[in-house]
Amino acid sequence: MLPLHTRGRKVGAVESAWRWWRKQKKRMERSGNKILFDPAFPLIILLVVAIIVFIAYIIPKGGDKAMERGEKASDFYLHQDTLPPRSEGNAKVERERESTPQPVRAESKPIAAEVEPSRREGEVATWKSRAEAVKDTLLRGWTPYQMFARGHDEIRPTTNRTNDSWGGFGVTLIDGLDTLWIMGLKKEFETAVLTLKENVPNFSKDYNASFFETTIRHLGGLLSAASLSGDDGLLALADDLGQRLQKAFVDGKRFPRGVINMETGKVRSHSWARDQSVLAEIGSFQLEFSTLACLTGDVKYDELAADAWRAAEALQDEDGLFPTLISVEDEKGATKERTMGGLSDSFFEYLIKGYNLKKGEEGSDRLLRMYRRSIDGLQKRLLKTTEDGLDYVGSIGKTGAFQPRFDHLSCFIPAMLFQSDEEKDIELGKRILRTCTELYLRSPTGLSPEAVELHNGPSKEISIAEAKYVLRPETVESLYWLYIKTGDNWAREVGWEIFESFQRFTAAPYGLSGLTDVTCGSKHLAASAEDGRELRKGLTNKYANEKDEGRKDCSSYLNDSMQSFTFAETLKYFYLLFSDDADFTSSEVLEKFVFNTEGHPLPKCTV
Repeated sequence: MLPLHTRGRKVGAVESAWRWWRKQKKRMERSGNKILFDPAFPLIILLVVAIIVFIAYIIPKGGDKAMERGEKASDFYLHQDTLPPRSEGNAKVERERESTPQPVRAESKPIAAEVEPSRREGEVATWKSRAEAVKDTLLRGWTPYQMFARGHDEIRPTTNRTNDSWGGFGVTLIDGLDTLWIMGLKKEFETAVLTLKENVPNFSKDYNASFFETTIRHLGGLLSAASLSGDDGLLALADDLGQRLQKAFVDGKRFPRGVINMETGKVRSHSWARDQSVLAEIGSFQLEFSTLACLTGDVKYDELAADAWRAAEALQDEDGLFPTLISVEDEKGATKERTMGGLSDSFFEYLIKGYNLKKGEEGSDRLLRMYRRSIDGLQKRLLKTTEDGLDYVGSIGKTGAFQPRFDHLSCFIPAMLFQSDEEKDIELGKRILRTCTELYLRSPTGLSPEAVELHNGPSKEISIAEAKYVLRPETVESLYWLYIKTGDNWAREVGWEIFESFQRFTAAPYGLSGLTDVTCGSKHLAASAEDGRELRKGLTNKYANEKDEGRKDCSSYLNDSMQSFTFAETLKYFYLLFSDDADFTSSEVLEKFVFNTEGHPLPKCTV
């Protein structure tokens, strides 16, 4: 210990240390050890100590001051608390948020998604608490996006990287706005709107956008959020986008081109489509354009929608189906392929939804007629049944032969049928929906593969065509519309079982992630729903905060992708299925809104 007093006289710490040093130096020199007391050695020691102090104290404080000044990582703010608390059974989740955005370090540690099933042993959670559990899960995905990728299109939920593959217009912000509003997350909504307006004053950018995706995600999201909130700025942004998208109609053609440059207005078809348009493209913009015409008073949007529907009727074949590819130049079919799955799905959906939107107006009878004939064609050429009674929808290939592939995308069909007033449509929807839910319940993770192949033999022989799960919404969407139409509580119960699997196996460090393989490596579905439940007992996801207990960890199958429709559709439909929101949980919802194919509720109004 260094002496701080010498000969009764109080001396400073530096002087005392110096005297102690000289005394020790002489003692060590007498013993022959001179290395430690080389004249340069004290300077080296002092330099090392100074560096340690600088690293430990000066840099962190300086960094904090930089954060307070808005430098570096303060580009990303969080207008709420950090991660939401985990669900606690029937207990209501309390959220107290700061009114002022707080800066968050971009280099923070990973955010582990806390997932605990809301069901407790010996206790059945109320539907209200289940809706709260969905809200918590949404925030587990939304919060990391706001913290680390705010303003970008998407966040990579396992690696915390950003993705701007949709033009960098903040598609997650736009797609999620109305869901935040519906869930009552008004502060998150206001922060998202502020971020959007700061980053996207307009859509002028040298970017070749998909007409289809930009219409359903960006335009649909803006129109829905504007109508729900009354925000004129969002409507103005939607109008700016609409003005650009209308340029996809060139040379008097009634069908749009597939790709449009958002700055120059130059259009072309997709490179893989060879000067052709896809069926979904020519028939999945009418709801959005008609709504934009209604909200802005600009009738040209509605006229473009009506013209396309008139031209599309001529494409319907004698069986009531439509070609997947259409020549834009002569407006005729360009393939023998027929499907209600990918590339075509939302075209059929918009027939019945367009009728519901335009009911009583000129042209609405045409839409109903086209819809009815398409359902006849579905039953005649696309619908098959396995030996043990599972109904599925296949497709017609390029040669005209039937293909037994059943896509997850085709699970939108029950939702479409449930919006009809025909009892036979509702019964058909129930049959197809049963197959969709079986694909979830028989899966080892409780999540459906992207596509399977079924045959006329026993359904236990289902083979997986694509094992991935990309957080798709179609099955839960159909469960929601079944509950709205019939009040059948089975829809809620099976929806909750699916949601619990969703919570467990999509949890990622920075949000919610899809999976590359829903079987967690086994490559097989179980022979029954009960067998699927047994398989799930042996699996876990380390990011779900579950005890290992010797179970296989499936986290290595996370695909590091959280697409914007996770917020726009999947979590919205889960929430509405369990919610008691009067605007969206009664049969009157069809009198107030029509949902576009991205899950955005658009107001029913007259141009």
